[in-house]
Amino acid sequence: MARFLLVLVSLTAMTPPAAADAPDDDVVVTTFLRLQHAPVGPAATLLQQFVSDGGDVTPYPKARTLAVTDTRRNIRRLRKLLGAVDVPRGAQTSKPPIIEADPRTNQLIIVTDPVQYRRTDRLIRRLDRPGRGDRSVFVRKLRHTSVKDIQPVLDALFNRRGKRRRR
Repeated sequence: MARFLLVLVSLTAMTPPAAADAPDDDVVVTTFLRLQHAPVGPAATLLQQFVSDGGDVTPYPKARTLAVTDTRRNIRRLRKLLGAVDVPRGAQTSKPPIIEADPRTNQLIIVTDPVQYRRTDRLIRRLDRPGRGDRSVFVRKLRHTSVKDIQPVLDALFNRRGKRRRR
């Protein structure tokens, strides 16, 4: 006996809770993401690259919908990525780049126009260099003082006097 799946778009269908309301867990769910502007096929191909092992993206072109099966955590990431690319043509050019980290593949997903991408890529290339011996880059978030107040003190302590030292 053959089994068929019929997907219908209905305004009266129950709407799933927003991704932001989903708990941050690894429960696997299926959700339907409706596209407004982006072509369904390329959007499915893009998202398929970032689903978890065992996850899946099924395009439904006539309904302009993608059925996504993955963890709730990853579906939130996929929804954010899809939101960045599902915009009218030319709408991305005035916005700053959207950069999403994918720790599983150690890749950055960058959504922007070509000019901003070149600038972003140059910056990433400057930062993504092998370490110099025992030197590393550390980032410290200050909780009780302003960076404007503490940087001159640190510069003076290390004899920099506000200037960059040559190495």
